[in-house]
Amino acid sequence: MNLGIGLEIRIARIRAGLTQAELAQRLYIDRSLISLIELERSPVGKERLQAIQEITGVELDVAK
Repeated sequence: MNLGIGLEIRIARIRAGLTQAELAQRLYIDRSLISLIELERSPVGKERLQAIQEITGVELDVAK
């Protein structure tokens, strides 16, 4: 099954034991932007995606 990148990020965040607010704080962005990214209503740039991977310890499928 092919998950969208937003759902992959959400799953990685939850598995890392982080709330949207905690992930946003580590990325120095607003929590609402995490919500928009997870809902795929806002794009996630390459650098931010790399940071999310480092924070969560999960490799995300960047081809999506």
